[in-house]
Amino acid sequence: VALARDGDRPISVSETGDDARNVILWMDHRGVREAQDINDTAHDVLKYVGGVVSPEMQAPKLLWLKRNLKRCWDGVGHFFDLPDFLTYKCTGSTVRSLCCLVCKWNYVCDQTQSRWDDSYWKQIGLEDFPEEEYERIGSRAVEPGTLVGHITKEAASEMGLAPGT
Repeated sequence: VALARDGDRPISVSETGDDARNVILWMDHRGVREAQDINDTAHDVLKYVGGVVSPEMQAPKLLWLKRNLKRCWDGVGHFFDLPDFLTYKCTGSTVRSLCCLVCKWNYVCDQTQSRWDDSYWKQIGLEDFPEEEYERIGSRAVEPGTLVGHITKEAASEMGLAPGT
């Protein structure tokens, strides 16, 4: 899910420019070339995902956006996977789940470390992320089940829930 830098509005990830199309599905394969370019780096980060990325992972999709949809790339304030987007919509928190980040975003997490690898993003051509301290893709990651906030009044109203739960 892509949201604009200047607010909580959607921003298009389509060639038509339709802002209602601000979601890239897992099965979107526009980033096949980008996945191959990333795999050709043989970066150490890839060992955490079986040695290769697929076009269904986030890095190839984001690299494709940067290369092909400059208006979108320049205008996006946040990229979210669906679980983290739902957390954001309910709480306003941009905290990300380690589960999503490790599985699809090439976030490094093992017994000794939990971090983004700056050299990976720079090498694949997405140097914007380390330069901006990962603000658009998640500067803070937490374990699944961690309390990241309480439901906002707006979200509670939309879902028929008690505010603050």
